[in-house]
Amino acid sequence: MRVVGADGTTEPAPAFAEPITIALQVDPNANPDLLGIYFISADGTLEYMGGTLADGMITAKIHHLGKYAVPEYNKTFADVGESHWAIQAIKKMAAKHIIAGIDDTRFDPQGNVTRAEFAAMLTRALGLTAADTLTFTDVIPDAWYAEAIAKASSAGIVHGRDSITLRQMPSSPGKKWPL
Repeated sequence: MRVVGADGTTEPAPAFAEPITIALQVDPNANPDLLGIYFISADGTLEYMGGTLADGMITAKIHHLGKYAVPEYNKTFADVGESHWAIQAIKKMAAKHIIAGIDDTRFDPQGNVTRAEFAAMLTRALGLTAADTLTFTDVIPDAWYAEAIAKASSAGIVHGRDSITLRQMPSSPGKKWPL
């Protein structure tokens, strides 16, 4: 996005020091659980900005000028059929960009969630933005989940441990289990 001056010169549009709130009217026939405000970049890619729906209007905080739209994001996954018990929850979380699946076409509804995936989902669901420097030595700084771990740690949600304490479980003599 560029700003054109009175003399015809152009320069990049500045980012706002503090975010502003925009409000857009929504299609009354759209599924409210699947709506969100998206920034439309010059190349046509969409960036999810969030959104809160009330009285036919959706609002979100933005940090720069530009083109914005309110599409219905109805993500489907090949391994989650329309009759799956969690289809509506999965669609809602995908529309809010809390989850994305294991790739573009699969969700793996029977899969296990790792601690990194859980921290990323929680960070996105809560809209956490501030992050201190990552201090966990077992998190690779450029790993896909590193920023989410840093945000969750800054918010006091993730603490980590310096070492794992083991104790003997009475039902399994000789076997050690992590606490």
